[in-house]
Amino acid sequence: VITLASGRNAPAGITTDGVKVYWAEWGTAANGYKDGAVLSVPVGGTTIVTLAAGQSGPGHVAVDSTNIYWTNQGSAANSFTDGSLATTLLATPGGTVTTLVSGLLQPQTLVGAAGTGTTFATLYWTNYGSTANAFGDGSVESLVLGTPGAVPTVLATNQAGAIGLTGGTLSNGDLYLFWTDFVGNSIQAVDATAKQTF
Repeated sequence: VITLASGRNAPAGITTDGVKVYWAEWGTAANGYKDGAVLSVPVGGTTIVTLAAGQSGPGHVAVDSTNIYWTNQGSAANSFTDGSLATTLLATPGGTVTTLVSGLLQPQTLVGAAGTGTTFATLYWTNYGSTANAFGDGSVESLVLGTPGAVPTVLATNQAGAIGLTGGTLSNGDLYLFWTDFVGNSIQAVDATAKQTF
């Protein structure tokens, strides 16, 4: 076992592009989880690079050839109802962070679907839901990238604590998403192409 980084602040989601390892750190409870960060380190270790700081509870990450994307679960002061989806360029660590979607209810796992090149065309993620509604208002959403003013598409609603998420193209050619409902104790699926929930 090789330790690539230690003494971190609540590391959560992680991914790799085969060259570097990327992860999100929630931050500290003392600061209301507003001091979270998104970081990277070479797969063999050595220098840790902060790609984005001052994030509100970043939990999960996805990376393509140009950008890193992550979910911010929000701040404790707002009962985590101010979650967001954000991104920054890999080439400029500590550079501009762009908020793609805001006002999310504790967004969780994030996955990207590639377009014709090496960058993502669409992002998919789960929203855990709000404490006020006993997490019964969780959801699954998607966002098409590269379209100014694009708004998320809601693929599933009334999910009870949606967390884990994966996807794949089935024999009919449609993209299916599968996720776990932590509170609902269930496994769910949706045909993301036809937007049909099962």
